[in-house]
Amino acid sequence: MSFDADNFSSIPNFRFKEYISEKSDCLSQSCQFDVYKDKRGEIIVITPFFDLKNCIAQDYHISLINLNGNKEEHKMDDHKSRVCTVRYFQDPYTQKDYFISADFKYKVCIWDLGNQPSECTKKLETEVKYEGFIYSCLLLFDKDVMYGVASSLGANSKTKVIDVAKGSTDEIADSNNLNVYYLDHWYNEAAAEGKKHVIIQLAKNKVLLSEYPSKSKYHSIDIEEKYPYPQCGLVYKDRRGKDMLVFSCTYGLIEIIDLVEKQMKQKIELPMGEVHLYSFAKWNDQYLLLNDVQQSRIIVFDMESEDPNKIEYQIKSKVICPEMEFDKYIKKVRHPKYGECLLTIGIDWKLKVYVNRTYVEPDEVEE
Repeated sequence: MSFDADNFSSIPNFRFKEYISEKSDCLSQSCQFDVYKDKRGEIIVITPFFDLKNCIAQDYHISLINLNGNKEEHKMDDHKSRVCTVRYFQDPYTQKDYFISADFKYKVCIWDLGNQPSECTKKLETEVKYEGFIYSCLLLFDKDVMYGVASSLGANSKTKVIDVAKGSTDEIADSNNLNVYYLDHWYNEAAAEGKKHVIIQLAKNKVLLSEYPSKSKYHSIDIEEKYPYPQCGLVYKDRRGKDMLVFSCTYGLIEIIDLVEKQMKQKIELPMGEVHLYSFAKWNDQYLLLNDVQQSRIIVFDMESEDPNKIEYQIKSKVICPEMEFDKYIKKVRHPKYGECLLTIGIDWKLKVYVNRTYVEPDEVEE
């Protein structure tokens, strides 16, 4: 189970608690870890591993770490190069757990997580040739078909779609030379068969939404020249049940799009030169989180509005987290010991837990 759709009840206001790992790889350009609940009810982190202090050994692997004690339960060492990204997905038809991983040498692996980490098996291994390394990847499920999706930068860098059962690779022609930094997926419930899956590609100066398997263009969004680099996005349902896309550009632009209406609902501009925006987490129906790596803080947006017919996100707070060392990716998690928490990973190689400031240690409670 993913925590993405889980509504947390607390008001987000974080302080550093502990390290999960001090050898979680974070490339300077791309890195992503993930977290899920396995069939035993244990909370597991999936993270790339690289021993910087012993780099000659070139120990590149993926760790499955149980948050109950921060112990590695399983590792996969099939990658022979630095792992760029890992992302977890659950098949909505079978409720089976999977994740996809990609490395610096174009290898893509898809893994069946089984009921617990020790049962993890590789379902597919393939190479996806690009001139640059794979920046982002994802899985999507169309009834009995599973697809892997990958993107990169450079000439002829089309978004590629892998049929996992057949091992064949398809391409989205409209994505040619887009330089896609981040992929996401939206399931369009109102669309006709063959057009329900929409692959979202955040690229230099453009966001392209492509239907799959029809490969028709659903929508495209041009980005202002002064904000060329959209680094991360999030697909979610707002408090009215509307399907939304929020994405950020590194140097200060945030746009919120109604996916059904294909309309921008709000644009927020933060001071250029003072921010470096990276990734989102939806805390609950009221609060949206965005990390600012330049100032080591979490920007908290309040999504409530006095007018229920309007979307007017306002910045509620900017939570300073000094221990963030250019921490680029954030994930919310219901920690087995600390409750509603935030996980982050940065260029200091450390995977961290941030608890809510209202959390009190059990031994601090007066009897």
